This record gives sequence, C-alpha cells and structure tokens, in this order.
Amino acid sequence: MAAALRTNACAQEANPRHSIAYLNPDRIAAHLLQQWQLTVDADLPRRDAAARDRAFRSFDSAVESACSFYLGAVARASSRAGSAAASDSALI
Repeated sequence: MAAALRTNACAQEANPRHSIAYLNPDRIAAHLLQQWQLTVDADLPRRDAAARDRAFRSFDSAVESACSFYLGAVARASSRAGSAAASDSALI
C-alpha cells in the first residue's frame, strides 16, 4: 500500500490531473477482467463472483479499491516492457 501511495503522490506531483480521482472506472474494470482472466463480456454475476473469490464484496468495490494500485501496476508493466525492449535491442 505504501508503494502505491508513493506512486500516486509522484504522479500527482508531476501533474495535478494525474490523480486517482481522474481514473476512468471502465479502464480499471478492464484491467481487473484481464488480470482475473475474465472476458470483457462477462456478466455482472460472474464478475461479482470473481470479486468475492478475491475477498471483495462486489466487482464495483474491487474497481474502487483497485484505483489506488492501478498507476503502480501500469508503471511496472511499462517498465518491464521498456526493459524487455532494451534487452531485445542489445541483441541487434
């Protein structure tokens, strides 16, 4: 949690509009669906069941909770992608 808060604070310090308050809930939902290996067209009962399996009350509460961690997850993913590209370019 502390790392997520630091990531969010750094993003907001760089640009006040880079705050979790401005995150699109649909984007967070899509991220969770991907992470949980559910299809985009999964219905609400299936989404809620997946959320309850992960100790959330509902899918909506999972989306709300995930906002705090989303920026860090995206930063880590883009960092891994960048280092993979850098390693690949070293082979050329």
